[in-house]
Amino acid sequence: MKKISKEVIDVKNVNVNACLHPHPLMPDSYADIEVEWFSWMPGFDSRDLGDDDEEPLFRDNNILLYDKIEEIAVDRFNIALVNVWPLLDSYLINSLHISIDITGMLCSSSTLAAYNYVDSNPQKGNYIFNLAQSYLYKLLVVSDNGKDLKLKYHTTWEHEIIHLVDHWESVKSSVYRDSDLSTVYYNYYLLEYRIEGIAELYYLLKGGIDDIKNISQAKEKFQSNLDRIQKLVIDKPKITSKKKILNLKPMIFMN
Repeated sequence: MKKISKEVIDVKNVNVNACLHPHPLMPDSYADIEVEWFSWMPGFDSRDLGDDDEEPLFRDNNILLYDKIEEIAVDRFNIALVNVWPLLDSYLINSLHISIDITGMLCSSSTLAAYNYVDSNPQKGNYIFNLAQSYLYKLLVVSDNGKDLKLKYHTTWEHEIIHLVDHWESVKSSVYRDSDLSTVYYNYYLLEYRIEGIAELYYLLKGGIDDIKNISQAKEKFQSNLDRIQKLVIDKPKITSKKKILNLKPMIFMN
């Protein structure tokens, strides 16, 4: 168990690990793994080399790719860990695990990465994150061409680590999420605005959000979104799932 101290940045002694989900070399990770699930990855060798060739999932060059992916995921996460290290002051960390979403079943199509607060256990210091296909693709391309990531992708893990710090607010938010009463779901909206707003703060401070450059602009944006949602709550006592997606998705700073 590692206790984080803001006085000393010591990432190498923090247990950060990553694993493909599913992993072809781990029989218990998923039944009946398909080659097609991996063929989208840059560098994956899915060629049909004839009947005498070995299964693509077990080719040496693809096994090296699995290791490379896990290494890239950890390296990028560690960079973010250094950037937000002071926020983790006094947190007990046993493990930080990254599940690399190969099939697209862990993350939505619009997600780059996610802090999995449901399966994380702060009491034991065990935290779980998901790395989505879209972000992994960017990391692999950047690794191959030697270029750096755009700011949006360069601050993704910082965003998710801040969610770790805000773990209990995420749990609280989930209490309101599934209600079809507009007044109850309104609480979810406000709490998510707060949660995502704090997580997005690092990106904001790095200059990533064009239309928010000072406190006044942030207040105006918040009030505008709040007025719109308050009207919806007043007009519609009950809210459908479709309306939640279209109208009550937390606007945060960038929308």
